[in-house]
Amino acid sequence: MKFLIKWYDFNYSLTEFFLLIDILKQHTTSIELKQFAVKIMEEYGSFDYTKHYLSKTEKKVIIIIIIFIIMLYSFGIFASIH
Repeated sequence: MKFLIKWYDFNYSLTEFFLLIDILKQHTTSIELKQFAVKIMEEYGSFDYTKHYLSKTEKKVIIIIIIFIIMLYSFGIFASIH
């Protein structure tokens, strides 16, 4: 029975995923359809994942910029430009 429940959940999730893909391909103007797509993305944590990924990426970019500025100062390049 557990297998059937897991199979049902998997099929339901897969069906929603393909439905979401179809909605996104349509470039629809229907507010209801867009709200449904957002609901699916919220349920599956798409927005949370994106926020986490962007936050991680932002931190990496800031570190790279700081290292770059330190390198410019150490070579005296930034001081001559500024």
